[in-house]
Amino acid sequence: MKNTGQPFLFLYVITSLLIITFLAIFLDSDAAERLSREGNLIENLTVILYFSGIVYLLFIASGDWKFRCHSAFLILLFVLRELDMHSRLTSLRINNLNYYIDPTTSLVERVAVGVGLLACVYALIRYVMNYGRNLASGLRSRYGYSLTTATALLVMLVAKLLDSAPRILHENFAIILSSEVKTPMRVIEEILELGIALLILLACLQYWTFSRGR
Repeated sequence: MKNTGQPFLFLYVITSLLIITFLAIFLDSDAAERLSREGNLIENLTVILYFSGIVYLLFIASGDWKFRCHSAFLILLFVLRELDMHSRLTSLRINNLNYYIDPTTSLVERVAVGVGLLACVYALIRYVMNYGRNLASGLRSRYGYSLTTATALLVMLVAKLLDSAPRILHENFAIILSSEVKTPMRVIEEILELGIALLILLACLQYWTFSRGR
């Protein structure tokens, strides 16, 4: 019997996210406002789930040690992004071009950030080159871990679009969204980011269930 690792488990995660989103936005406006702030309950839970995935990969899962370390490092990058370390440890956001050309920014800081950013990009590229083919093959075979990983990437894209939408609308179309619109958008973004962490943890569990069943 073909072991697909329960390929559609990700649908339970997506359904749960939709229910949480409905409850958070439409049933309690005060709760929605609290959940849209930095350091909220959902954001903290997201970080905990990411760290759970790292612990699982490094200390519980078996199999290819190199793959587990690479995957754990990738999840660590998600943790740093979730905690906004790219803006907390620098004078400007590192995805802002002005950061690299602003003469008031310390040269040492710019060099350190540039080197760190290049190292992260290199790690991401190497990860895709080494394991992207395995993911594509798993998608064709409808393996659970592959479908869940692809879903996490799709949710990540949607969350990023929601995060960038107010700024893009303001800068390119002179449209300023009201707080009544931005607050639900931030809540949805936070819930989607929680979903990414859940999906990544689920993909890890599915992969090693799949590996042991082969």
